[in-house]
Amino acid sequence: MKAVNAKNQATVNRAVKQLVKYNDLNNHRDAIEGEFGEDNAKWRAIDRKCALAFDRYEDWCDDLPEYEVTAIESSGLY
Repeated sequence: MKAVNAKNQATVNRAVKQLVKYNDLNNHRDAIEGEFGEDNAKWRAIDRKCALAFDRYEDWCDDLPEYEVTAIESSGLY
C-alpha cells in the first residue's frame, strides 16, 4: 500500500504488515472455531496472537496522521 505522504511510508508498511498478519490469524481462528469451538487450546493460542497483532497495528497507527489511518482503513485490507 502506498502512503499518502512519502515520509510516512515506513510506518504505513509496518501497520499494514500487522493488519495482514491479524487478518491471516483471524481467518485461522475462525477455521479452528468452526471445527473445534472456542473451548480449545489451539483457539485460545491463536486468539492471543490475533489480539497481539491487532494491538501492534493500533500502536503503529498511533504514530501515523489521521489521513494515513483513514486510507488504510478504507482499503480492502481492513
